[in-house]
Amino acid sequence: MIVITYMGQGMRRDTALKIAELTKHQFYYQPKGQKPSGHPVSNYTLKGTEQIPNQEVVSLIRSVQSVEDTDYGYRKMYYHLMQCGFNINHKKVYRLMKQANLLKEKIKADQTKTYVRYRIVSPERPLHVLEMDIKMVSLSIEDTLIFLPSLTPLLVSPFIGEWATR
Repeated sequence: MIVITYMGQGMRRDTALKIAELTKHQFYYQPKGQKPSGHPVSNYTLKGTEQIPNQEVVSLIRSVQSVEDTDYGYRKMYYHLMQCGFNINHKKVYRLMKQANLLKEKIKADQTKTYVRYRIVSPERPLHVLEMDIKMVSLSIEDTLIFLPSLTPLLVSPFIGEWATR
């Protein structure tokens, strides 16, 4: 480097840097090479104090996803594994599911539901319009799902007040 040559001949550092059009930071910069990309990946997962190989965790994930009632992404799978007793991080579940091609497709943000936005409900009499809400509940006894419908009549409370005053 030319700056070191000039300095070896007795020239001051700042003068040599001006001639070479370098700053002090550029002159003293020492590249450190590649940064390590995190710690090495472990090949096991803790379940209590027991070490379970990652391949067994992946096979458990596959068995959970093979049940037709479970449509889990990596977040729900993380909570499921935590309930099974695994000491595992959601990022590790994501990595394991990605390596095994078990991730669900991402939901596209451009799909907007606009078909209910401009609907105006205007019931003419009591119990003319009913809203229905269906909830899915799992029974732990038989590992089955049941659907609980609930009906909500619109504009009932004002009419109940009128009927109560008659």
